[in-house]
Amino acid sequence: MTNYGMSIKKKLFRHSQLYKKVDMENNAKKIFIVGCPRSGTTLLQSMLLNLEGSYSMPETHFFDLLPDNNYVAPRSLPPLFPFVYKNRVDGATCKRVIDAMKKHSRLVMHDDSVHELHQQAKGGTLSVAELFEAVVQSYNKHGKELLIEKTPTHIFHVPYIRALFPDALIVHIVRDPRDVYPSFNGLLEKLGKRKRTVREFCVLWNYCIEMTRVQKIKTVRYEDLVQRPLEATNALLASTGMSVTALDEENYKQIVKPHEVWHANLGKKIIATNFGKYKTILSKEVIAEIEVLCLDGMRAFGYTPYENAERSFFVRIRGSFFWAIQKGLIYVSVLLAFFKRKIHNLFV
Repeated sequence: MTNYGMSIKKKLFRHSQLYKKVDMENNAKKIFIVGCPRSGTTLLQSMLLNLEGSYSMPETHFFDLLPDNNYVAPRSLPPLFPFVYKNRVDGATCKRVIDAMKKHSRLVMHDDSVHELHQQAKGGTLSVAELFEAVVQSYNKHGKELLIEKTPTHIFHVPYIRALFPDALIVHIVRDPRDVYPSFNGLLEKLGKRKRTVREFCVLWNYCIEMTRVQKIKTVRYEDLVQRPLEATNALLASTGMSVTALDEENYKQIVKPHEVWHANLGKKIIATNFGKYKTILSKEVIAEIEVLCLDGMRAFGYTPYENAERSFFVRIRGSFFWAIQKGLIYVSVLLAFFKRKIHNLFV
């Protein structure tokens, strides 16, 4: 394993020790879907929605919005600093979470319910679990019992989610990083955002893999899910006593927002052999770089290097050297943004 991988393991182990004892109540069955963005989390969500009595919603980013620090995990880089959570939700946090979810996740809550939550938060009596239950139940229009919550970047918060809801099932979907990278940048381009370099992307993908290993999260490969959907989905559920007997692809249309540009192909079949396309999209140099930087994770999940990265010693040394420089520049930019927000908050 790379030195960077070992440092992630130590960091994640520290995180897992922070929230062993959290006095919260688990009110309903829950399945949390996490993973690197553009790895098939929405597809897995649509599969699990075939479980009896299940309901879901667009990505909530609830735990991204929750931490009591200005640095909220972006989609493109793991957190540099440990998150700071509170056992109780204050008024500012309550407002931030509800306002953001109304804007991005189609959250619809009655004004009286919102006012009551704000009053509880201001009085210091609103717990994190109570706020979470209140907002997700707003999507539960038919009194169903099983929540399917999908936000890829919640993988950064797995230790805390497990402390809050120890009986919840957390599942992870992994996809070949060579296919994820062009899909990830394609999404950013459609959204008018800056594309990520190979090294920036590999930091994110490697972090997700290490979190999966350290936290022992049940994982399904995207490639297996699209080829054997029923078998792969039920393998994830083997220890729960639940199973899917039939698939309804209409679920996909219910859990995305119609105006989201990256879901313009809703009319197409979900289950397809949509993998291995990187060979015709990416250059050999980019493929080799991804394989060098993600080699450990690729090996762990059965992805075979295409450009013989395992034998390319000098390419690995060169990649590690430049990656270290790039990673330093990334973290410097994060630090500058962090202090910029701090200074802004002092004067605004």
